[in-house]
Amino acid sequence: MSVYYPNPKNMSKESYAMNVPSLVELLFTWKNRLALFATLLAFVTALILYITPNQYYSYSSAIPTNAAITDKAYLFNENLNDLHQSIGTYSDLERLYATATLDTAYKFLIEKYDLVKRYNIKAPNHNIGVQKAILMLSDENIRIEKSENGLLRIHIIDFSPDTAAAMANDLMQWVNEVNSTLLLAYNRNSFQKLDSMSVVMSKENNPEIDHVQRLKKQFEIAMRIQQPALRIVEKASPSLKHFKPKRLITFISTMLLGMLSAIALVAIWESIRVQRS
Repeated sequence: MSVYYPNPKNMSKESYAMNVPSLVELLFTWKNRLALFATLLAFVTALILYITPNQYYSYSSAIPTNAAITDKAYLFNENLNDLHQSIGTYSDLERLYATATLDTAYKFLIEKYDLVKRYNIKAPNHNIGVQKAILMLSDENIRIEKSENGLLRIHIIDFSPDTAAAMANDLMQWVNEVNSTLLLAYNRNSFQKLDSMSVVMSKENNPEIDHVQRLKKQFEIAMRIQQPALRIVEKASPSLKHFKPKRLITFISTMLLGMLSAIALVAIWESIRVQRS
């Protein structure tokens, strides 16, 4: 069916507006081509969604423990309220968060799970591949957050539900071990320095020897208390459903946007053709 478009040069504005093809006429005139476009769009969209791999989401939550339990400076504090508080403060949470967001934390996961190969990252050498993997993890696959109720949460997205859960749990455990090791190393180093000082002061009959011996004993007690830096509140577990892609929503939204764009282009094309005819 052909639609007659009068010459707008020989018409008034009112008669021209009345003869501009309506939307119904446009759809009827272009129905075959729009149907072909919709079919191709549906096929391409469905194909892309079909070959796009599923991604699974998992997360682990933990609370910081009180540094007073392992830090000599607090362990022998006279304020008993600090000692009896088992949950850490906001500064303890900040320390855990800072550790979890280090590039070293990402490198730990990259090396353990061989993420450069797993994510098919192309790079001229291993170091550049690791840097690209860090950017991918920080931008797309990992999110570290501090919740308002004092929780540290590690969110992981991966192609495998088991791997996503394992990565979240392993990273949380790594954060715990790093912070516990740092505090233990500080106490051990202080103990060794005080031990050396006490030997020298004992030979010199220094009157401050008793004070140094007391400090040394305190650091020795602090070393023996092996308190974790955090306590797991919710361990990550494999997800039963994929997180991305949202195939039905993506398909419907793509078809709607595609068809609306096509109809808009047809309307513009016909309007230009009417004005030129």
